Amino acid sequence: MRVSDLDPGTRRQLPPLKLSMHLWDETPSRRFLIIDGQRLKEGDLHGEVVIERIEREGAIVVWRGVRMRIGVR
Repeated sequence: MRVSDLDPGTRRQLPPLKLSMHLWDETPSRRFLIIDGQRLKEGDLHGEVVIERIEREGAIVVWRGVRMRIGVR
């Protein structure tokens, strides 16, 4: 599910997530995102958002039990 697939009420509650950099690598320890100026890796917490998995085309994050994809279009 993409953020745009969420119903409007849920989208309004979701904290803003400004993804400014995404780096995927074959080696999981080298993968990272920069969201709201903070460098994050798989398993990190950004407020209530957990960075579950970083993929080639973006990342899977979990917020309040809702799993969604953010990232490259």
